[in-house]
Amino acid sequence: MDRKDRYGHETGGEARTVALILAATAAAVGISLLCGCSHNPAQFVFGEQTRLGFGDYGTFSTVEGIVVNDIPRENTEFSIEIDAEKGVEYDPASGTLKGVKKITRKVGPQITGYLVDLAKVSPEAAVEYLKSIGAKEDAE
Repeated sequence: MDRKDRYGHETGGEARTVALILAATAAAVGISLLCGCSHNPAQFVFGEQTRLGFGDYGTFSTVEGIVVNDIPRENTEFSIEIDAEKGVEYDPASGTLKGVKKITRKVGPQITGYLVDLAKVSPEAAVEYLKSIGAKEDAE
């Protein structure tokens, strides 16, 4: 019995493609939910943003301008410099934001599970690592 007789078509590629896409998506979602990381996510939205929230206090809001969502770990710094004379101005017709001079985000040395494990095995190596990435001398 050939493929056409068994499945009603010759290639069968469409179902395989859909299955691979679903498996890859499930794997990506699973990995992102189960793996910890030391990333410092930030989101800068310029323009219009609509939010819908669920929970005890369901919310719905619309914001125009600049919206910053920042979820830092330790040793992070965030600053935004705005034109003192003009302030921030959003033009919905062109979708542009004026008045933001500079956005700065600095991330310093971060303590992760890998460094904790290294410190248990070799405290000297952990101290050397911290020194190499610019941590303060009181890291010892």
